[in-house]
Amino acid sequence: MSLKKKMTVAKTTGRSEPEPAVTRDGPSAEARELFVKASSGTNREMAHNAILHVRMCDRRLEKPAVNLKTAEEHYNYAVAMINTRSLADAQQHLETALAMEPKADHVLYALALAKGLAGDIDGAHDHLKQAIDLEPRNRISARQDADFATFSHQPQIQQLLFPDKTGAA
Repeated sequence: MSLKKKMTVAKTTGRSEPEPAVTRDGPSAEARELFVKASSGTNREMAHNAILHVRMCDRRLEKPAVNLKTAEEHYNYAVAMINTRSLADAQQHLETALAMEPKADHVLYALALAKGLAGDIDGAHDHLKQAIDLEPRNRISARQDADFATFSHQPQIQQLLFPDKTGAA
């Protein structure tokens, strides 16, 4: 479904004005609401510019249609989402990939990273442990991964990354 708003002709002024937005979260949604208010002002130039800005906000608020079919496509898309720190979207796609390929250690590793960056240290631990159990080289990768460094100081992650130091298995 497109989030673009239809333009309606105002009966009193004859100008095109945007319809009120549906409730959405984020700075673009808040800005859009302010521009909608400004578009109904008496200054024609300001109203016109506000309408242009409403359209820009609408474009930013649109989510591109993504048609992912394989676990690898979901994984690759999720990695891009991690890089932009869209962690909730990344986790959703990684969980979809994991449902398709439950033994994919690289998907488990990425899911551990996404959860850790989002502050879910227990979830990060569980998925990283599974990734390491499937492929022990993931332990070394996580030790060297700059993204893991942001939460690797957590005790449960330390136990996975440095079992010799902590006495964990």
